[in-house]
Amino acid sequence: MEGLFFESAMRPNQDPRDRPEIIALGGPNGAGKTTTASRILPHGLNEGRFLNADFMAKAISPHDPAGAAIEAGRMMLGRMRRYRKERKSFSFESTLASLGFARFLEEAKAEGYVVRLGYVTLPSPELSIHRVSQRVSRGGHDIPEPVIRRRYWRSLVNFETLYRPLCDAWTVYDNRTEELRPIASQRHQQRPRIHEPELWTEFATLRTRALEGRVPDHGLQ
Repeated sequence: MEGLFFESAMRPNQDPRDRPEIIALGGPNGAGKTTTASRILPHGLNEGRFLNADFMAKAISPHDPAGAAIEAGRMMLGRMRRYRKERKSFSFESTLASLGFARFLEEAKAEGYVVRLGYVTLPSPELSIHRVSQRVSRGGHDIPEPVIRRRYWRSLVNFETLYRPLCDAWTVYDNRTEELRPIASQRHQQRPRIHEPELWTEFATLRTRALEGRVPDHGLQ
């Protein structure tokens, strides 16, 4: 395993040069995905080939990154497609609240890519909102509270129904104290390894709530 229990999807004796990798960092707003990247990503994938639409939006429009969000999203997807065409390994960050990356990853797998996922979770949308508020106080970009809540629950649904099943390996991290803790991991459809049983049970309860729609009315709209 690499870094903080980040499961490798490579099989024993497999040369990593044989298959390029895509590593997705997912999780709600404010979970600390960008900070996490430097701690768990293999060397090289947390630098030049780590794609973050927020960074791109700031580069496009430093004084109004929110206004450049759509353009930045297109730019990021274009960069991902280019790397895939060139068969380069890369990583990217997303809340995974949309379906947009699922087909891309499925197609990449069909072309021989290894797909890994690090999912950084928080125990509630309220903590997600608080983290974003802290970021704004330090000069970061704001996100409307209803959007944060919607993404929080939708991300859990998509993790369970879309992204986890298509990955060759995944690790879930709890970051409520900003001391990153791996709570469960899996590779090659083997039995998941539970590193923090209580936190994994809590995370499973949140996923069940999201899947069953037992969230506030605006949560999954």
